[in-house]
Parts: sequence; structure tokens; C-alpha cells
Amino acid sequence: MSPFGPGAITQIRHGAYRIESAMACDQCKRLSIAGLISSERPTGTEPVYMIPFWSSNDPSAWAPLHVEGQEFVDVPAHVANAASEAYKSHSIENYMSAILMARTVVEAAAKETGVISGSLFNKIDELEKKSLIRPDTKEAAHAIRQFGNDMAHGDIAIAVDAEDSTEVLTFMSEILYELFQGPARISGLKARAAARKQAP
Repeated sequence: MSPFGPGAITQIRHGAYRIESAMACDQCKRLSIAGLISSERPTGTEPVYMIPFWSSNDPSAWAPLHVEGQEFVDVPAHVANAASEAYKSHSIENYMSAILMARTVVEAAAKETGVISGSLFNKIDELEKKSLIRPDTKEAAHAIRQFGNDMAHGDIAIAVDAEDSTEVLTFMSEILYELFQGPARISGLKARAAARKQAP
């Protein structure tokens, strides 16, 4: 990213400045805004001054934020979309939203497999009873449920962080693999094996 046009310098308190610059990607040429709070004030706002400033300082914030989801092949579209939304929330550091959406995904996935009665606690246990998930996957699903319940019921005094969100999303993805993606891959493998037997 290289400075593109004049930057903006705002003194926010004594000895502290908000530095912002339009930045162009060296590859795709699209623009973003880089910013940080610094005790160093560039001599001017023109690129000739901003280039050395950004060469020695890393932006602490970018706008617009880069939002990144995930693709979930062989997962029902509405469940896959919610799971991708969980990852998008995580990518912009909205960890509570990511965890709450992961809980939603677990419940939606259970309903999609025909487990529709009772609380999420009961749905998760029923998935394991039906051998749709392994016992350790059941425990992972309950962990997601517990984290998500905190968000849903306003128990947010203790903050969640990137590690919490990453673990929750990792387990969510494993649950989706076990319920949908793994069986789809096995079916595909069986179909290819059967086709080989029928080949001349």
C-alpha cells in the first residue's frame, strides 16, 4: 500500500496526532484509508512526506475493513450462509457476534438433520444419541452453546477475545463437517467406486 494524495493530520491532544492517508494497493490500485494515533507529526501531508512516515509506522486501523467469510461446500445453503457470516464477524473483530452466530449455526444444523424438538441442549444430546456426531463433538457443540448463551442472555461482563472466537468457529466447522460434509464426501467416494466397477 502506498500513499495516494495528501494525508490528514489532526491534533487530538497535546503531543498526540491522528494521522490518516488514502492508500492505493500496489497490485490492484484500489483505495483504502490508513490511520493511527502518533506522537510523531509528519512535516506535511503531501505524499513526499507521508511515504517515509508510513514506511516506519504501521497503521492501527483501516477503512473499509476487509470482511472475509468461508465457503461451506455440501452444507445446506441457509446453514452455510450463517456459518460464513460468523466468520465475517470474526474477521472484523466482532467476536461476540461471531460466537452468537456460531450457536445459531449449531441449532440450525441440528434442525436440518431432523432434530427439532426441545432446547438446544437436548438437540445436541439427541444428535449424539442418533450417532450423527461423536461424543467429543457433542462436547464441542455444548461449549459453543454455553458461549452463545452468554451472548444471547446478556452475560457479557467478561469479554471474549480472538482466541475464544477462533476456537468456537473451529468447532462449529468441525460440527458442519461431521453432519454434512463428511457424509457427502463418503457418498461421492462410494459413487466413484461403483462407477469404476461398472466401467468396461
